Amino acid sequence: MDSDRLKDYARSLGLDCLGIASSELAIPTKEKKICPLAAGQGIDRYTPQTLLENCRAVIVVLFPYYVPTEVPSNLSMYTQSIDYHLIIQNYLKLLQYFMEQEYPQSNHYLCADTSPLCDRYLAHQAGLGFIGDNNCFIHPIYGSYCFIGSVLTTVPLVPDTPLTKECFHCGACHKNCPGSCFINSNYDYEYCKSYLTQKKGDLTPPEIAIIKKLLSFSVVMNVSAFVPIINIFQSLQSQNFAKIEFCNYNGWISFH
Repeated sequence: MDSDRLKDYARSLGLDCLGIASSELAIPTKEKKICPLAAGQGIDRYTPQTLLENCRAVIVVLFPYYVPTEVPSNLSMYTQSIDYHLIIQNYLKLLQYFMEQEYPQSNHYLCADTSPLCDRYLAHQAGLGFIGDNNCFIHPIYGSYCFIGSVLTTVPLVPDTPLTKECFHCGACHKNCPGSCFINSNYDYEYCKSYLTQKKGDLTPPEIAIIKKLLSFSVVMNVSAFVPIINIFQSLQSQNFAKIEFCNYNGWISFH
């Protein structure tokens, strides 16, 4: 089954980055070290059937959020907005409702940055972008400033083709990383400021030194040749979020 009508509906909501990934994901033969903050480990990152029985496809949506600021900050850009989990969940509920109307016998499972699945891998498999040397997902227009949401479905939608495009391998992320966590072209989360600001327990003196640096994790994204020039997340939250924050097809949305 094709996804044209679904993509048209998504565009009507202001979502112009929607792709379909296969539910039969190839498990990488050699995976990089996984950050312990990740919700999933091992095969769980590539097995949507553990979340939705008889899953036949994964609908993947990008929510670009780049909002340029003139004032320097040591806070990541994604924190300077409404909680993205709420916004993404509401849009995914609308997509779920659309699918249920199109395919009444279908079942779905929503993922908004909290499932064990590897979001950036799903986005790549859905043809929405590629993985850069900085270990981030990169969209050709919006760069790495994208939240990723997914709808697992029992509807056998035809998967999109992954992009063959790659980053420029220019080394800018390696040169500009505050924690120097790119060693021999490999990313080591233990030196990443994003990880250090979320880990539990006491920090070591070297970790504290990294935290004290003014630059946020966004510096690794800013130096990419794919820094976004367009932002739609700001318009999504200001124009559409207010309309769907408290009502959906069941009457009221619960955030609990």
